[in-house]
Parts: sequence; C-alpha cells; structure tokens
Amino acid sequence: MFEKAQRKVQEVEFFVRHLHSDRLAPEHVEFYWSAMLNAAKTVVYALRVEIDSKRQQTNRRREKKESKDAYSLQFDSWHKNLASDDADLFDVLQEVRDVEVHEIDASVAFVPSMEEQRIPRRLSSDPHLLAVQASYMAMGTLSYEETIGVLRYHFQVKIGNTGRRAPKVRALFEKFRTGGQRAVLDACDRYAKLLRSVIAHFVETCQRYRDFLGLLVSYRASSVHHTASSKNG
Repeated sequence: MFEKAQRKVQEVEFFVRHLHSDRLAPEHVEFYWSAMLNAAKTVVYALRVEIDSKRQQTNRRREKKESKDAYSLQFDSWHKNLASDDADLFDVLQEVRDVEVHEIDASVAFVPSMEEQRIPRRLSSDPHLLAVQASYMAMGTLSYEETIGVLRYHFQVKIGNTGRRAPKVRALFEKFRTGGQRAVLDACDRYAKLLRSVIAHFVETCQRYRDFLGLLVSYRASSVHHTASSKNG
C-alpha cells in the first residue's frame, strides 16, 4: 500500500545519509538538499494520487472532489496532531521546495561552521608509538577520546524570495525565521521521520476503512441470507 510514497521516502533517506557525510563542500550540500526536497514533495504527491485512484471509480467531477476531500481529511488528521515545531518544519520545507522550483533565487541560505566532536582516539599504526599511547592511556595521562573539528551546516529561510506565494506562506517563513538558524542535519532527520509518519498514518487509516468495509459487506451478506431463510421458512 502506498508503494510509490514508500519508495520516495527511501530516496529522501538516501540523500539525508549523504548529507551526514563529513566535510561536504557547500555546493554538495545544496545538491543533496535540493534532491531531498524534491523527493519529499513527491511523497505527498504520491499519497494524494493513490487516494484519488482508490476513491475515483469514474471521471465524474463529484467523485474527483470526494477523493480530494478524502486526502485532505487524512492529511489534516495527521497534521493537527503534530507538535508545533514539527508542523512548522514540515510545512516550511514543503514550501521551500516550491519556491526553489518556481522562483529565480534560492529560498534558503546555508551557513557553515566548525563544531567540536568527541571520537575514540585514533591509534598509531606504528607499534612503538602504539605502545607509548597505550601506556599513557593506561596511566590516565592520555584520554581514550579526542576532540576533532567537524564541518556542519545551518540554514535560514529567506523572506524576500517567497515571491508570488500566498501571504500565509510568507507568514509561515517569517514565523520560522524567528527560531533562528536551523541545523541542516537535524532538520533533515526530523523531516524524513515526519514523512514516514504521514505514510504510516495513511496506511493505518486506509486499513481501518478496508476492515470497516469488510465488516459491512459481511453484515449485509448475513442479513440477505437471514431474510432469504425467513422467507423460505
């Protein structure tokens, strides 16, 4: 169920894993970021299309409207239960992709920074130096970990590049900016989890609907059989 959406969220996670690579050049961050945004947008499109295909038996306008309403009802029931920060992040990144595609300038600015990270101490391949390291570490003179500098990126949305977008999109960007710069990796990790979450919600909702229809069909069949038996009796 929702195989295309499932496949696309795997693409999102693929690009997020690449964003976790060490010492990415700024242009590579932008490449993976853009690819991630496009795949994430397709997740939502795929959900909408599959709901449409499940509900739409003919091309009549009324049924098209019903299928769109069915998608909106499911999506809204998921979205309204999100924490405020998660809801804003999801909405902003969905809109950032649209601004990137439909406007001239970039919708975000990336800010690189060096952050300290503790890792297991790298040991020498030279046996003599390794023995010295081991001795110092055993005495407590040398710690088992070392601190290294890791290049990380933050991003900030640009208000001026919402262009012809709806006023509510501009308001969304302004609200998001008040939180300051966001860590790219944290935002992408959370975004991927949210996409997994919305798919799971759609799967669960559709499964409940199927189960309900199954019970309804069984009930009707049982009623028909009971009525026929009563008449024959």
